[in-house]
Amino acid sequence: MLDVRVLIVTYGDVRDPKGGYLIRVSNLIKCIKEEDLKVIQFITEGRGKEKPIKKSDENIVTIRASKNYFFLGLSLLFNAIKFSYLIKRSDVVIFEGSLFLPFGLMGRLLGKKVIHDFHGSIVEVSRGLRGVKNFVLRKMIGGTLDKLAVIIANLTIAVSDRDAELVKRIWKRAKVMTVVHGIDVDRIPFFEVKRDKIEKLIFAGNLYAVNNLATVENLIEVAKDLPCLEFLIVGDGKELVKGPPPNVKLMGKVDSLDPYYEEADACIIPITSGTGVKTKVLECMAYGRPVITTEKGIEGIEEARSLKGVYVVRLEEMSKVIKEMKLERAYLELRSFVKDNFSVSVTCRQLRKALEFI
Repeated sequence: MLDVRVLIVTYGDVRDPKGGYLIRVSNLIKCIKEEDLKVIQFITEGRGKEKPIKKSDENIVTIRASKNYFFLGLSLLFNAIKFSYLIKRSDVVIFEGSLFLPFGLMGRLLGKKVIHDFHGSIVEVSRGLRGVKNFVLRKMIGGTLDKLAVIIANLTIAVSDRDAELVKRIWKRAKVMTVVHGIDVDRIPFFEVKRDKIEKLIFAGNLYAVNNLATVENLIEVAKDLPCLEFLIVGDGKELVKGPPPNVKLMGKVDSLDPYYEEADACIIPITSGTGVKTKVLECMAYGRPVITTEKGIEGIEEARSLKGVYVVRLEEMSKVIKEMKLERAYLELRSFVKDNFSVSVTCRQLRKALEFI
């Protein structure tokens, strides 16, 4: 544990971490003593029948966030001033992504050490996505926020060495260190593969994230080529998928991924946009499932490319590779790789070095 008072500013409920962003934040929180930690979290109202927003508790301040970007921006500015007393009581302010730039700026004005947790370039995330809204919000405004966040912070931490290089491209004088995107491997059960040939594949992800929805569209094209195989899509937002073929099963949001990974023979992650280390790839490996993905899917974890059970292919080759794959019973090497390189203990060790650096 780290002996320093830390304020973390983030989006989403850290008490219910779903998706790569919040898993990242919740793991950083595990590295800090409870008595030394404060969290300010902005949460939008849930969609459909999701749970209502939880109230604040002793260490967590919960703020309702507008879905309108203009009003959200005003709220961030207002609350950075309103909660300046929490910043004053902290030694370090960590803001989770350039959206929370006002808190980083307030931290610097109050003489605090400020860390920008770089969750990936907003411009990089937008590559492959189309539309005027994407261009204005992500490429123009998002790109500007990314640069300002890197300039204002005493230190930027990135989830991989590749993302650290992206930070340097944003601003050459940036101080940046890698703090890996870890997952809690000990809480993920390891399952042996039940079959010799693939019959069922899984993709797990929140489909309200534009990159995940685009990935599912790619998956559907693969599924059309393989009508005898079953494809499980697990995650919130299933209503966004229009007209999937009969062999694509939309499971929606579930309480636990465990039974679905146990049922599946392999993971399919045909992602072509986005940035940062992909949590779903690490999770798949930790569960002991071989993963079929793209160059984009393996970014930040390139060392895994040589492992048995990791298939990095082009989209047009994916169907052929799946047809020809011969499965092994236990992919222990995949789980060991994640535990040795991307566990929470590795994250905490690197975060400690970052705090000592500033």
